[in-house]
Amino acid sequence: MRTIEFRGVTVEYDEKCPNSWTWQKAMASGDDKRGFAAIERILMGKDDEIAEKLGDDFESMGELIGEIVRTSRAAKN
Repeated sequence: MRTIEFRGVTVEYDEKCPNSWTWQKAMASGDDKRGFAAIERILMGKDDEIAEKLGDDFESMGELIGEIVRTSRAAKN
């Protein structure tokens, strides 16, 4: 588990997901059910709680996931 600060909220996430083929495939599938399951997985089941802290804003959640992926890739390189 790792944490990231995003808009004043400390978010714990599964650092294995961004580099996982299965996780990336689910996110890119275009299938809402698989995509939301992938978000739930990376945020370890706390996605609704985190969304609430971010104002229940869909765009903010997307930006959070993007920031987690960018941070994870930068740390790997």
